[in-house]
Amino acid sequence: MFCLYDPGHTRFDWCFRFLGTEVRVHPFFWLSILLIGGDRGNPWFTIYWVAIAFTSILIHEFGHVLAMRLAGDRGHIVLWGFGGLAFSDKNNYRRHCFTDVAVCAAGPAAGLLLAILVAAISTAAGGSSQFAFSSIAIPTWYMDFSSLKLVASNYHAYLHVHFVVNNLLYVNFFWSLLNLLPVFPLDGGQITRAILEQRDPQSGRLRALRVSIAVSVLFAGLACLAGHMGLMYLFAFCAVSSLQAVQDAGRIRRRY
Repeated sequence: MFCLYDPGHTRFDWCFRFLGTEVRVHPFFWLSILLIGGDRGNPWFTIYWVAIAFTSILIHEFGHVLAMRLAGDRGHIVLWGFGGLAFSDKNNYRRHCFTDVAVCAAGPAAGLLLAILVAAISTAAGGSSQFAFSSIAIPTWYMDFSSLKLVASNYHAYLHVHFVVNNLLYVNFFWSLLNLLPVFPLDGGQITRAILEQRDPQSGRLRALRVSIAVSVLFAGLACLAGHMGLMYLFAFCAVSSLQAVQDAGRIRRRY
């Protein structure tokens, strides 16, 4: 995601540069990543999960920043909460709908490219790529290494390779597709907002928020029926946030 509010600095932040871009990692980021993944029974899998989530989210946000650079702007990245944010330093790239959409879409595109790279390397190493649909009709992509001699003879090696590769695919493929849904504050919601505001500058944002509410409620219901409680809470939060934004906009209009 990009262009949401900055969570503010803390003395526990980790700051560094990645390919010429300033990156700040908020301490809450690590806690959130540990809460949604890892394996409490295996410390190695927890370490793998944190590294996978950190790298994948950083690549996603750098995709936004790279698109900003191509549009003549520069940006910085903040990792916090359950993901990350990419901020424009000049905020001058949002002059055209196409540029705005390109910057929003660049994050999921970076994640999908990383997933394709991981799958290509795994296939070249002897794994087999498989697609399936989850119970809420979202495609998933995973690799089968049962025929790979390097790990088939060693069950522990198989588990480690399987965990790392398939979680890389899960985060970069599944999360990227999820991010493209027309839901605020996901990238897809901001793409919808940019397109609708281009067509109708006066009420385009409100229409995008209403779309966000409808899609969020739909997917929250599907996730609940499928037993994906984490996704249900995510979409419920998005629905409430979008509804609150609509109500706030209505109060501002009545005031003026």
